[in-house]
Amino acid sequence: MANSGTPKDKLLRRAKKGKEAWKLKATFRREENVKLNIELRKMENRLDKLMGQNQELNDQLASAQKKIISQEKEIEKLKKKSRKRK
Repeated sequence: MANSGTPKDKLLRRAKKGKEAWKLKATFRREENVKLNIELRKMENRLDKLMGQNQELNDQLASAQKKIISQEKEIEKLKKKSRKRK
């Protein structure tokens, strides 16, 4: 800490060092921000791709469920025909 007896040149050196440190920290924060934004874009792209795959699989599942329901109805019809013949 500075007191009233601290020479002005020493105060100026400290102020300059503080300013330089602040600039370095600001630069580091900006670089880190850029890295995080790149990572975020990658993750968003991956999420979009996975959402597309999920939609595709949901469509396939819905189609398979429709086929199953159709086949179950056909089986019921065949069972009824079979019972009528007996």
